[in-house]
Amino acid sequence: MMTGAVEQIGSLPFDIGPLPPSTTPGLSLSDVRKLIPSGQLAARFFLRPSDLATVTITFGLITDHSAIDGTAAGDPTFVGYVIEGGHSTCSPNGPPSSDGTYPADAPCHALFILDADSGHEIGGFSEIGD
Repeated sequence: MMTGAVEQIGSLPFDIGPLPPSTTPGLSLSDVRKLIPSGQLAARFFLRPSDLATVTITFGLITDHSAIDGTAAGDPTFVGYVIEGGHSTCSPNGPPSSDGTYPADAPCHALFILDADSGHEIGGFSEIGD
């Protein structure tokens, strides 16, 4: 559970902060753990039991940055779970080096948000280098 100040969620356009008093999610932590290996990222990041054993799950109030800058069409604030973990190999972004070669693939993990009521992934995910 989130207990401190508002923090940005990796490079995603969302923040996580403390929950209002008496907030309860539609999905429990055990429900979320069951969803992780069945979601879209399962085939890429959560293939091994150790990938699930080391996942970090944080529960809090998720706010889209567009709520701050006034570009949101509706209220983009919701209760959610931030999931970080898993394991895969990712291709680095960016241009090739001066000799025309691209950097080698490297180990990485996923960072994504699940809506605490629906279990749907919100806002895509980030690949984080290990």
